[in-house]
Amino acid sequence: MKSYGKAETESKIVVKKDVIQSNDESIQLYEGDQKSLQEKIQKLSEKQQDLTRR
Repeated sequence: MKSYGKAETESKIVVKKDVIQSNDESIQLYEGDQKSLQEKIQKLSEKQQDLTRR
């Protein structure tokens, strides 16, 4: 019985590690999207300033 409990615990640990890794990847994607959007906002702001100067 003890080996079953140990196997179940190890299985839960593997699942939790997968969830954590998935969350980390999602966070990295979110941060990448955020950086990309900030760059686009900066470019649009620069274009707007250029247009108002003309």
